[in-house]
Amino acid sequence: MEFLRSSAHRVPFDRGLVGDRLSQEIERVYGRPHEDFVRLLEGVQSRYGGLTYDSGFFQGPVQFSPVCEPEDAEDELEILYALETGSPAGGSVKADGQVEIGIDGAGVVEFPDLDTFIECDAMFDAAGRLPVEDRFHLDRSGLARAVSRLSEAADEDLQPVPIAGGAHCYWFQSPSVMAFVCGTWSELGGALSPFVQVWGESTSQLGRCRRLLA
Repeated sequence: MEFLRSSAHRVPFDRGLVGDRLSQEIERVYGRPHEDFVRLLEGVQSRYGGLTYDSGFFQGPVQFSPVCEPEDAEDELEILYALETGSPAGGSVKADGQVEIGIDGAGVVEFPDLDTFIECDAMFDAAGRLPVEDRFHLDRSGLARAVSRLSEAADEDLQPVPIAGGAHCYWFQSPSVMAFVCGTWSELGGALSPFVQVWGESTSQLGRCRRLLA
């Protein structure tokens, strides 16, 4: 992916237990070896391990440090630290490959895989090249309405970009406007609300998006 070639680099990371040693430890804790999970971890570490770049989704640096630390059979078997940010926010990978975004102990399954998360960040990178930007918050019931109105915005020529979206976040793009609608963080509780970010060639374009979503 061009985004990774131009924006990311790799750093060393601790792989932890891998291969037969991990299989034995998982079997000790969970009662069986879970070979499919071991292969998933190996694939994730090989493909993504050590990648780091500035993430638009997390609004700061992210590092891919996937590891498995089986300790308690009551805990879900998952790949931890898949997305590290140096803050309470981050991401793990479930046994089926889906990505859970979490903060302060709360989590929501957001992306079908890490490739989709990276596509989401690639859209932020492309949007950042447009000259003007606006961001505004929605009430908690406004997320579905905003997605619906942007989906129907034929006059703006906005098209959804599902390859870069998640369960609660959505990208839309036209030749001169890009829009990101996000309810991920509001799903995690607290005072966070859904929001929309819009980038464009002119302030008048952003004004039209605001009016569309008003």
